[in-house]
Amino acid sequence: MDRKGMDCSGLVCAAYKEALSIDLPRTADAQAKVGEKVKPSSLRPGDLVFFKEPGQSRITHVGIVSEVQGKEVRFIHASTSKGVREDSLEDSHWKARYSGARRVASGASAPAGRRGK
Repeated sequence: MDRKGMDCSGLVCAAYKEALSIDLPRTADAQAKVGEKVKPSSLRPGDLVFFKEPGQSRITHVGIVSEVQGKEVRFIHASTSKGVREDSLEDSHWKARYSGARRVASGASAPAGRRGK
């Protein structure tokens, strides 16, 4: 599959299946119901972060926390238009859409991307 052929929830499914042998639901909205809720101050690599468009109730995007440095949280995600990329939760686009986080695998390291510096 090329980098433009996978959406956000597909990336999360593939990463968790390959790294941790965990099968997750196929959509971001369904993934947002798996695992335990995590406060933003407790995020760590491997946690899932969820987003929705302002004014909407349904989760439309998901990423995997890749790095936590103080208050800076970076996450890996994918879109069919921009491919796989890493961004910061502090970016105004993502900050405005952040909806919450879940921990699917307790004690797990990030299944994809960097594990910190």
